[in-house]
Amino acid sequence: MQEVFIHIFESINNFRENYGLSTWIYKISVSVSLDFLRKKKAKKRFALFQKIFYNEKNEVEKIPDTGKTAEEDYDNTIREKILDSEIGKLSRKQQIAVRLYYINGLNNSEISKIMGETISAVDSIIHRAKQKLKKNLYNYYIKRKNESF
Repeated sequence: MQEVFIHIFESINNFRENYGLSTWIYKISVSVSLDFLRKKKAKKRFALFQKIFYNEKNEVEKIPDTGKTAEEDYDNTIREKILDSEIGKLSRKQQIAVRLYYINGLNNSEISKIMGETISAVDSIIHRAKQKLKKNLYNYYIKRKNESF
């Protein structure tokens, strides 16, 4: 968060009024976060899930009982890691768009402002990312299934 505030302070003269202030700050936050993750390449694949399951004191937060068995929870954790790994293989634009859309729940209009792309470009980026993920995950699971026999 400190890095974001420093970046905002240093670049306040570059703020364009045609962007909303919150959109501009959000765009900086995303950019600074992605730069941090890129620098921490080894931890990049697990950073998202650590943010979800760990609190600020790095303690595991109590996860509500889902009614699933431990095996189902383990399978879901493995699937999440595989998916996050595959998202990490997408282009930077695709990674940003997919995470903003699916993880942050933003719509394409909001994403287009953050990324500086048109709405149709964001649609296209997300579509191509979904197609690539579908293909890569299909290949991953088919290859794995064939290796187990």
